[in-house]
Amino acid sequence: VSTLEQDELVQILPRHGIMVLGISADLINGIISTRKIVEPYAARSAALKADADVMQQMRTVFSEPGKDISALIEEDTKLHSYIVSCTENTYIIRMMDRIYSNNYRLMLYGSGMPGVFEASNAEHIAIIDAILERNPDKAEKSMLRHLSHSERTAYESAGILMKK
Repeated sequence: VSTLEQDELVQILPRHGIMVLGISADLINGIISTRKIVEPYAARSAALKADADVMQQMRTVFSEPGKDISALIEEDTKLHSYIVSCTENTYIIRMMDRIYSNNYRLMLYGSGMPGVFEASNAEHIAIIDAILERNPDKAEKSMLRHLSHSERTAYESAGILMKK
């Protein structure tokens, strides 16, 4: 339970129980701003270091239609985690694991919006293609475009006005 509290998923209320925390502008901003700093760098690293077979398998997964929401979220997290692992930096990898546990909630909120996963899958394919092309600049730009879209989706799905 203390790990859930540290990850800001729950709040422990002494003598009352545990409260599951909702989505706030601060949570969205914290997750997305961290991802915008780390993941473009990770995408650059992946363009230089990623295993082409792994990336091709992921491309196939994102090209297949008809997956349920939980499978899509799992594949999304696997892709981003793999890209981050290409930094070969254990501090970044551990930090991003915590970020992804919170990001899961954002994706669940956004899953009810029409076209979100189709657009996200197309963005994932663009990122993967840039990595397969061994093009760090394109990988970085594709990742930033994807994260900006994810940010808009997170704010819209939570009914919060996006910070400029």
